[in-house]
Amino acid sequence: MLDFLGVVPAPAPAVDAGLMNLTTTAHGPLSFLPISLATLSKLQSGDSSPIFLPALITLIAAYPALAPLFPSARQRAWVLTTIASALMTASSVPFVADYVWRGGVLGVQGREEISEAVNRFFQAYLTADMLVGFFCYRSQIGFLTGWVHHVVYIGITEVAVRCGWAHIFCLAAVMELPTFLLGASTLLPALRSNALFALTFFATRICFHLALIGSYAMTPGLRTPAAILVTVFPLHAMWFKGCVAGFIRRYHARVAARAAAAEGIVVEAAPSIGIDGSTDGKSGVEKPKAKVSNVDAAKARHPLAADIHADARSLAHHARPPIPIPAAGQWGVATRLHRLRAVSSALLERAGGVGAQRWLSGPAGWVSPGVTRWLSAGEKGGRWGVRKAILDRVRTRRPIRPRATMMARRMSASLIAVLPTMPTREVVLDYVRSLA
Repeated sequence: MLDFLGVVPAPAPAVDAGLMNLTTTAHGPLSFLPISLATLSKLQSGDSSPIFLPALITLIAAYPALAPLFPSARQRAWVLTTIASALMTASSVPFVADYVWRGGVLGVQGREEISEAVNRFFQAYLTADMLVGFFCYRSQIGFLTGWVHHVVYIGITEVAVRCGWAHIFCLAAVMELPTFLLGASTLLPALRSNALFALTFFATRICFHLALIGSYAMTPGLRTPAAILVTVFPLHAMWFKGCVAGFIRRYHARVAARAAAAEGIVVEAAPSIGIDGSTDGKSGVEKPKAKVSNVDAAKARHPLAADIHADARSLAHHARPPIPIPAAGQWGVATRLHRLRAVSSALLERAGGVGAQRWLSGPAGWVSPGVTRWLSAGEKGGRWGVRKAILDRVRTRRPIRPRATMMARRMSASLIAVLPTMPTREVVLDYVRSLA
Protein backbone atom coordinates (compact mmCIF):
# COMPACT_ATOMS: atom_id res chain seq x y z
CA MET A 1 0.00 0.00 0.00
CA LEU A 2 2.93 2.33 0.58
CA ASP A 3 4.53 1.76 -2.81
CA PHE A 4 2.65 4.60 -4.51
CA LEU A 5 4.03 7.00 -1.87
CA GLY A 6 7.58 5.99 -2.71
CA VAL A 7 8.06 4.31 0.65
CA VAL A 8 9.64 0.86 0.52
CA PRO A 9 9.62 -0.98 3.85
CA ALA A 10 12.94 -2.56 4.77
CA PRO A 11 12.97 -6.37 4.55
CA ALA A 12 12.95 -8.34 7.75
CA PRO A 13 16.44 -9.19 9.04
CA ALA A 14 15.97 -12.90 8.44
CA VAL A 15 14.72 -12.35 4.89
CA ASP A 16 17.49 -9.86 4.20
CA ALA A 17 20.10 -12.32 5.43
CA GLY A 18 18.63 -14.96 3.18
CA LEU A 19 18.76 -12.70 0.14
CA MET A 20 22.36 -11.81 0.94
CA ASN A 21 23.27 -15.48 1.09
CA LEU A 22 21.58 -16.13 -2.26
CA THR A 23 23.65 -13.49 -4.03
CA THR A 24 26.95 -13.35 -2.14
CA THR A 25 27.57 -17.02 -1.46
CA ALA A 26 30.03 -18.39 -3.96
CA HIS A 27 27.70 -21.21 -5.05
CA GLY A 28 24.38 -19.51 -4.34
CA PRO A 29 21.66 -19.80 -7.00
CA LEU A 30 21.77 -16.04 -7.68
CA SER A 31 25.53 -15.56 -7.37
CA PHE A 32 25.69 -14.59 -11.06
CA LEU A 33 24.02 -11.25 -10.23
CA PRO A 34 26.53 -8.34 -10.07
CA ILE A 35 24.70 -6.72 -7.13
CA SER A 36 23.04 -8.11 -4.03
CA LEU A 37 19.26 -7.89 -3.65
CA ALA A 38 19.78 -6.25 -0.28
CA THR A 39 21.74 -3.51 -1.97
CA LEU A 40 19.05 -3.16 -4.62
CA SER A 41 16.59 -2.27 -1.89
CA LYS A 42 18.61 0.92 -1.24
CA LEU A 43 18.13 2.27 -4.74
CA GLN A 44 14.86 4.00 -3.81
CA SER A 45 16.23 5.47 -0.61
CA GLY A 46 18.46 8.52 -0.48
CA ASP A 47 21.14 9.51 1.96
CA SER A 48 21.06 11.78 4.94
CA SER A 49 24.08 13.92 3.97
CA PRO A 50 23.08 17.62 3.81
CA ILE A 51 26.38 18.76 2.31
CA PHE A 52 25.41 19.14 -1.36
CA LEU A 53 23.71 22.54 -1.26
CA PRO A 54 26.20 24.24 1.13
CA ALA A 55 29.11 22.88 -0.93
CA LEU A 56 27.52 24.08 -4.17
CA ILE A 57 26.97 27.59 -2.81
CA THR A 58 30.49 27.73 -1.35
CA LEU A 59 32.16 26.68 -4.60
CA ILE A 60 30.13 29.11 -6.69
CA ALA A 61 30.98 31.92 -4.25
CA ALA A 62 34.66 30.94 -4.20
CA TYR A 63 35.10 31.44 -7.93
CA PRO A 64 34.54 35.23 -8.11
CA ALA A 65 36.73 35.61 -5.03
CA LEU A 66 39.69 33.70 -6.49
CA ALA A 67 39.36 34.18 -10.26
CA PRO A 68 40.73 37.77 -10.31
CA LEU A 69 44.05 36.41 -9.02
CA PHE A 70 44.69 34.67 -12.34
CA PRO A 71 44.99 36.56 -15.65
CA SER A 72 44.15 33.88 -18.23
CA ALA A 73 40.85 32.10 -18.88
CA ARG A 74 42.64 28.75 -18.78
CA GLN A 75 43.88 29.42 -15.26
CA ARG A 76 40.47 30.59 -14.08
CA ALA A 77 38.91 27.41 -15.47
CA TRP A 78 41.14 25.39 -13.14
CA VAL A 79 40.26 27.21 -9.90
CA LEU A 80 37.32 25.02 -8.85
CA THR A 81 38.92 21.84 -10.19
CA THR A 82 42.09 22.38 -8.17
CA ILE A 83 40.11 22.95 -4.97
CA ALA A 84 37.91 19.91 -5.51
CA SER A 85 40.75 17.59 -6.51
CA ALA A 86 42.74 18.58 -3.42
CA LEU A 87 39.83 17.80 -1.10
CA MET A 88 38.99 14.56 -2.90
CA THR A 89 42.60 13.37 -2.71
CA ALA A 90 42.77 14.15 1.00
CA SER A 91 39.43 12.40 1.60
CA SER A 92 40.70 9.22 -0.04
CA VAL A 93 43.61 8.76 2.40
CA PRO A 94 41.79 6.67 5.09
CA PHE A 95 40.17 4.47 2.44
CA VAL A 96 43.48 3.88 0.66
CA ALA A 97 45.06 3.07 4.03
CA ASP A 98 42.36 0.43 4.60
CA TYR A 99 43.01 -1.01 1.15
CA VAL A 100 46.75 -1.27 1.79
CA TRP A 101 46.76 -2.45 5.41
CA ARG A 102 43.50 -4.43 5.70
CA GLY A 103 43.86 -6.80 2.79
CA GLY A 104 42.34 -5.26 -0.32
CA VAL A 105 38.86 -4.09 -1.23
CA LEU A 106 37.07 -6.22 1.38
CA GLY A 107 39.05 -4.51 4.12
CA VAL A 108 37.93 -0.99 3.17
CA GLN A 109 35.57 0.31 5.86
CA GLY A 110 32.32 1.93 4.78
CA ARG A 111 32.43 5.10 6.92
CA GLU A 112 28.95 5.85 5.59
CA GLU A 113 28.58 9.42 6.82
CA ILE A 114 32.01 10.49 5.58
CA SER A 115 31.85 8.63 2.28
CA GLU A 116 28.37 9.91 1.44
CA ALA A 117 29.42 13.47 2.26
CA VAL A 118 32.47 13.13 -0.01
CA ASN A 119 30.29 11.86 -2.87
CA ARG A 120 27.80 14.71 -2.42
CA PHE A 121 30.65 17.22 -2.38
CA PHE A 122 31.96 15.83 -5.65
CA GLN A 123 28.49 16.16 -7.15
CA ALA A 124 28.38 19.76 -5.94
CA TYR A 125 31.75 20.44 -7.59
CA LEU A 126 30.64 18.93 -10.91
CA THR A 127 27.46 20.99 -10.84
CA ALA A 128 29.29 24.19 -9.87
CA ASP A 129 31.93 23.67 -12.56
CA MET A 130 29.25 23.32 -15.24
CA LEU A 131 27.23 26.30 -14.00
CA VAL A 132 30.18 28.65 -13.54
CA GLY A 133 31.93 27.33 -16.63
CA PHE A 134 28.88 27.94 -18.81
CA PHE A 135 28.95 31.64 -17.98
CA CYS A 136 32.64 32.32 -17.30
CA TYR A 137 34.91 29.92 -19.21
CA ARG A 138 32.74 27.99 -21.64
CA SER A 139 35.52 27.84 -24.26
CA GLN A 140 37.74 25.95 -21.82
CA ILE A 141 35.31 23.05 -21.29
CA GLY A 142 35.49 20.23 -23.82
CA PHE A 143 32.41 18.31 -24.83
CA LEU A 144 33.67 14.83 -23.89
CA THR A 145 36.11 15.67 -21.10
CA GLY A 146 33.87 18.39 -19.70
CA TRP A 147 30.12 18.26 -20.17
CA VAL A 148 29.77 14.51 -20.80
CA HIS A 149 32.34 13.65 -18.12
CA HIS A 150 30.59 15.74 -15.46
CA VAL A 151 27.09 14.46 -16.21
CA VAL A 152 28.25 10.84 -16.23
CA TYR A 153 30.09 11.21 -12.92
CA ILE A 154 27.08 12.82 -11.27
CA GLY A 155 25.19 9.68 -12.21
CA ILE A 156 27.99 7.39 -11.03
CA THR A 157 28.21 9.05 -7.62
CA GLU A 158 24.42 8.95 -7.24
CA VAL A 159 24.40 5.21 -7.90
CA ALA A 160 27.34 4.76 -5.53
CA VAL A 161 25.52 6.53 -2.69
CA ARG A 162 22.21 4.76 -3.20
CA CYS A 163 23.81 1.32 -3.57
CA GLY A 164 26.05 1.64 -0.53
CA TRP A 165 29.21 1.97 -2.63
CA ALA A 166 30.14 5.50 -1.58
CA HIS A 167 33.29 4.16 0.10
CA ILE A 168 34.36 2.59 -3.21
CA PHE A 169 34.19 5.97 -4.91
CA CYS A 170 36.17 7.49 -2.03
CA LEU A 171 38.83 4.81 -2.48
CA ALA A 172 39.04 5.62 -6.19
CA ALA A 173 39.21 9.36 -5.39
CA VAL A 174 42.99 9.01 -4.96
CA MET A 175 42.99 9.20 -8.77
CA GLU A 176 42.36 12.93 -8.34
CA LEU A 177 45.98 13.40 -7.23
CA PRO A 178 47.35 13.99 -10.76
CA THR A 179 44.43 16.34 -11.41
CA PHE A 180 45.44 18.38 -8.37
CA LEU A 181 49.07 18.49 -9.53
CA LEU A 182 48.01 19.61 -13.00
CA GLY A 183 45.68 22.25 -11.58
CA ALA A 184 48.31 23.56 -9.18
CA SER A 185 50.88 23.82 -11.97
CA THR A 186 48.36 25.64 -14.15
CA LEU A 187 47.60 28.20 -11.46
CA LEU A 188 51.25 28.45 -10.38
CA PRO A 189 53.45 27.56 -13.38
CA ALA A 190 56.58 27.52 -11.22
CA LEU A 191 55.29 24.30 -9.62
CA ARG A 192 55.02 22.44 -12.92
CA SER A 193 56.71 19.04 -13.15
CA ASN A 194 55.85 16.96 -16.19
CA ALA A 195 57.62 13.90 -14.78
CA LEU A 196 55.77 14.04 -11.44
CA PHE A 197 52.42 14.43 -13.16
CA ALA A 198 53.09 11.51 -15.51
CA LEU A 199 54.30 9.31 -12.65
CA THR A 200 51.26 9.95 -10.45
CA PHE A 201 48.88 9.62 -13.39
CA PHE A 202 50.33 6.23 -14.35
CA ALA A 203 50.38 5.01 -10.74
CA THR A 204 46.80 6.03 -9.90
CA ARG A 205 44.71 6.22 -13.07
CA ILE A 206 46.34 3.30 -14.85
CA CYS A 207 47.92 0.84 -12.39
CA PHE A 208 45.64 1.40 -9.37
CA HIS A 209 42.62 1.62 -11.65
CA LEU A 210 43.42 -1.77 -13.20
CA ALA A 211 44.03 -3.24 -9.74
CA LEU A 212 40.58 -2.10 -8.58
CA ILE A 213 38.94 -3.53 -11.68
CA GLY A 214 40.52 -6.92 -11.01
CA SER A 215 39.74 -6.87 -7.29
CA TYR A 216 36.06 -5.97 -7.64
CA ALA A 217 35.55 -8.25 -10.65
CA MET A 218 36.67 -11.24 -8.57
CA THR A 219 34.47 -10.30 -5.59
CA PRO A 220 30.89 -11.67 -5.76
CA GLY A 221 28.30 -8.95 -5.37
CA LEU A 222 30.73 -6.20 -6.40
CA ARG A 223 30.92 -6.76 -10.12
CA THR A 224 28.88 -3.69 -10.98
CA PRO A 225 31.57 -1.36 -9.51
CA ALA A 226 34.08 -3.30 -11.61
CA ALA A 227 31.94 -2.73 -14.70
CA ILE A 228 31.75 1.01 -13.97
CA LEU A 229 35.53 1.15 -13.53
CA VAL A 230 35.97 -0.64 -16.85
CA THR A 231 33.68 1.88 -18.54
CA VAL A 232 35.67 4.95 -17.43
CA PHE A 233 39.12 3.41 -17.95
CA PRO A 234 39.31 4.26 -21.71
CA LEU A 235 39.09 7.97 -20.87
CA HIS A 236 42.06 7.66 -18.51
CA ALA A 237 43.95 5.67 -21.14
CA MET A 238 43.25 8.38 -23.73
CA TRP A 239 44.56 11.08 -21.38
CA PHE A 240 47.69 9.06 -20.62
CA LYS A 241 48.28 8.56 -24.33
CA GLY A 242 48.23 12.34 -24.72
CA CYS A 243 50.67 12.68 -21.84
CA VAL A 244 53.07 10.20 -23.47
CA ALA A 245 52.68 12.04 -26.78
CA GLY A 246 53.79 15.19 -24.99
CA PHE A 247 56.97 13.52 -23.75
CA ILE A 248 57.68 12.23 -27.26
CA ARG A 249 57.13 15.71 -28.68
CA ARG A 250 59.52 17.23 -26.18
CA TYR A 251 62.07 14.53 -26.97
CA HIS A 252 61.95 15.38 -30.66
CA ALA A 253 62.29 19.06 -29.74
CA ARG A 254 65.47 18.25 -27.80
CA VAL A 255 66.80 16.29 -30.77
CA ALA A 256 66.08 19.26 -33.03
CA ALA A 257 67.79 21.55 -30.53
CA ARG A 258 70.92 19.41 -30.59
CA ALA A 259 70.88 19.49 -34.38
CA ALA A 260 70.49 23.27 -34.31
CA ALA A 261 73.32 23.54 -31.79
CA ALA A 262 75.64 21.97 -34.35
CA GLU A 263 74.92 25.01 -36.54
CA GLY A 264 75.43 27.47 -33.71
CA ILE A 265 71.82 27.91 -32.56
CA VAL A 266 70.48 26.56 -29.27
CA VAL A 267 66.74 26.12 -28.61
CA GLU A 268 66.31 24.96 -25.02
CA ALA A 269 62.55 24.98 -24.39
CA ALA A 270 59.76 22.99 -26.05
CA PRO A 271 56.06 23.87 -26.22
CA SER A 272 54.11 23.16 -23.05
CA ILE A 273 52.06 19.94 -23.23
CA GLY A 274 48.67 19.57 -21.53
CA ILE A 275 46.97 16.50 -20.12
CA ASP A 276 45.53 15.59 -23.53
CA GLY A 277 48.76 16.26 -25.40
CA SER A 278 47.73 19.69 -26.69
CA THR A 279 50.16 22.59 -26.64
CA ASP A 280 49.50 25.94 -25.06
CA GLY A 281 51.03 27.85 -27.92
CA LYS A 282 54.03 29.15 -25.98
CA SER A 283 57.37 28.52 -27.59
CA GLY A 284 60.60 28.47 -25.68
CA VAL A 285 63.16 31.23 -25.35
CA GLU A 286 65.79 30.80 -28.02
CA LYS A 287 69.35 31.56 -26.99
CA PRO A 288 72.11 32.04 -29.58
CA LYS A 289 75.64 31.05 -28.70
CA ALA A 290 78.48 33.53 -28.77
CA LYS A 291 79.79 32.05 -32.03
CA VAL A 292 77.34 31.55 -34.88
CA SER A 293 78.34 29.36 -37.80
CA ASN A 294 78.22 30.76 -41.31
CA VAL A 295 75.23 28.84 -42.76
CA ASP A 296 74.00 29.19 -46.31
CA ALA A 297 71.84 32.34 -46.49
CA ALA A 298 69.06 30.76 -48.54
CA LYS A 299 68.43 27.92 -46.06
CA ALA A 300 69.20 29.35 -42.64
CA ARG A 301 66.52 30.81 -40.36
CA HIS A 302 67.21 33.38 -37.74
CA PRO A 303 66.62 32.14 -34.14
CA LEU A 304 63.84 34.71 -33.72
CA ALA A 305 62.14 34.04 -37.07
CA ALA A 306 59.44 31.65 -35.83
CA ASP A 307 58.37 33.87 -32.94
CA ILE A 308 58.47 37.01 -35.05
CA HIS A 309 56.33 35.43 -37.76
CA ALA A 310 53.69 34.02 -35.41
CA ASP A 311 53.47 36.96 -33.05
CA ALA A 312 53.54 39.69 -35.68
CA ARG A 313 50.87 38.10 -37.87
CA SER A 314 48.55 37.37 -34.95
CA LEU A 315 48.98 40.75 -33.32
CA ALA A 316 48.63 42.60 -36.62
CA HIS A 317 45.37 40.79 -37.28
CA HIS A 318 43.92 41.75 -33.93
CA ALA A 319 45.19 45.32 -34.05
CA ARG A 320 43.73 46.04 -37.48
CA PRO A 321 40.49 48.14 -37.22
CA PRO A 322 37.56 47.86 -37.24
CA ILE A 323 37.95 44.48 -35.51
CA PRO A 324 37.00 45.02 -31.83
CA ILE A 325 39.87 44.15 -29.52
CA PRO A 326 38.86 42.17 -26.42
CA ALA A 327 40.71 42.17 -23.13
CA ALA A 328 44.35 41.19 -23.53
CA GLY A 329 44.12 38.10 -21.37
CA GLN A 330 41.42 36.56 -23.59
CA TRP A 331 43.54 36.19 -26.70
CA GLY A 332 47.06 36.32 -25.36
CA VAL A 333 48.39 39.70 -26.51
CA ALA A 334 50.08 40.29 -23.18
CA THR A 335 51.51 36.78 -23.19
CA ARG A 336 53.01 37.30 -26.63
CA LEU A 337 54.37 40.68 -25.61
CA HIS A 338 55.91 39.17 -22.52
CA ARG A 339 57.54 36.43 -24.55
CA LEU A 340 59.14 38.90 -26.95
CA ARG A 341 60.34 41.00 -24.05
CA ALA A 342 61.78 37.88 -22.41
CA VAL A 343 63.64 37.00 -25.62
CA SER A 344 64.98 40.52 -25.80
CA SER A 345 66.13 40.46 -22.16
CA ALA A 346 67.82 37.09 -22.56
CA LEU A 347 69.68 38.21 -25.68
CA LEU A 348 70.75 41.47 -24.08
CA GLU A 349 72.05 39.61 -21.05
CA ARG A 350 74.06 37.18 -23.17
CA ALA A 351 75.33 39.96 -25.42
CA GLY A 352 76.70 41.76 -22.36
CA GLY A 353 74.69 44.94 -22.74
CA VAL A 354 73.41 47.32 -25.39
CA GLY A 355 75.83 48.37 -28.07
CA ALA A 356 76.20 48.03 -31.82
CA GLN A 357 79.50 46.21 -31.48
CA ARG A 358 77.91 43.57 -29.20
CA TRP A 359 74.70 42.88 -31.08
CA LEU A 360 74.62 39.32 -32.37
CA SER A 361 74.29 39.00 -36.12
CA GLY A 362 72.60 35.68 -36.82
CA PRO A 363 72.54 33.83 -40.13
CA ALA A 364 70.29 35.24 -42.83
CA GLY A 365 66.60 34.41 -42.54
CA TRP A 366 63.27 35.00 -44.24
CA VAL A 367 60.46 37.18 -42.95
CA SER A 368 57.09 36.29 -44.48
CA PRO A 369 54.93 38.88 -46.30
CA GLY A 370 52.34 38.50 -43.56
CA VAL A 371 54.55 40.67 -41.35
CA THR A 372 54.69 43.51 -43.87
CA ARG A 373 51.32 45.01 -42.93
CA TRP A 374 52.27 45.02 -39.28
CA LEU A 375 55.68 46.56 -39.98
CA SER A 376 54.04 49.24 -42.08
CA ALA A 377 51.59 50.04 -39.29
CA GLY A 378 54.46 50.39 -36.87
CA GLU A 379 56.39 52.61 -39.25
CA LYS A 380 53.40 54.91 -39.80
CA GLY A 381 53.01 55.22 -36.06
CA GLY A 382 56.53 56.56 -35.84
CA ARG A 383 57.55 54.00 -33.20
CA TRP A 384 59.26 51.30 -35.28
CA GLY A 385 62.43 53.06 -36.37
CA VAL A 386 63.78 50.30 -38.59
CA ARG A 387 65.84 51.50 -41.49
CA LYS A 388 64.09 51.63 -44.87
CA ALA A 389 66.54 49.16 -46.32
CA ILE A 390 65.46 46.50 -43.82
CA LEU A 391 61.77 47.20 -44.50
CA ASP A 392 62.32 46.97 -48.28
CA ARG A 393 63.96 43.59 -47.85
CA VAL A 394 60.99 42.40 -45.82
CA ARG A 395 58.57 43.47 -48.55
CA THR A 396 60.54 41.76 -51.32
CA ARG A 397 61.19 38.57 -49.32
CA ARG A 398 64.94 38.94 -49.83
CA PRO A 399 67.11 37.34 -47.15
CA ILE A 400 67.99 39.70 -44.31
CA ARG A 401 70.50 39.54 -41.51
CA PRO A 402 68.60 41.09 -38.58
CA ARG A 403 70.35 41.91 -35.35
CA ALA A 404 68.59 39.67 -32.84
CA THR A 405 68.68 42.02 -29.88
CA MET A 406 67.56 45.05 -31.86
CA MET A 407 64.73 43.15 -33.55
CA ALA A 408 63.32 41.74 -30.33
CA ARG A 409 63.66 44.98 -28.38
CA ARG A 410 62.18 47.22 -31.06
CA MET A 411 59.39 44.80 -31.88
CA SER A 412 58.36 44.78 -28.24
CA ALA A 413 58.33 48.56 -28.11
CA SER A 414 56.41 48.82 -31.37
CA LEU A 415 53.77 46.32 -30.28
CA ILE A 416 53.18 48.28 -27.11
CA ALA A 417 52.84 51.47 -29.12
CA VAL A 418 50.58 50.09 -31.87
CA LEU A 419 48.12 47.90 -29.97
CA PRO A 420 45.25 49.86 -28.39
CA THR A 421 44.57 47.19 -25.78
CA MET A 422 45.22 49.43 -22.79
CA PRO A 423 44.54 53.13 -22.14
CA THR A 424 48.21 54.07 -21.86
CA ARG A 425 51.59 52.61 -22.73
CA GLU A 426 52.52 52.54 -19.05
CA VAL A 427 49.47 50.42 -18.21
CA VAL A 428 50.47 47.91 -20.87
CA LEU A 429 54.00 47.72 -19.52
CA ASP A 430 52.75 47.22 -15.98
CA TYR A 431 50.39 44.48 -17.13
CA VAL A 432 53.14 42.69 -19.05
CA ARG A 433 55.53 42.89 -16.10
CA SER A 434 52.84 41.41 -13.84
CA LEU A 435 52.92 38.22 -15.95
CA ALA A 436 56.62 37.68 -15.36
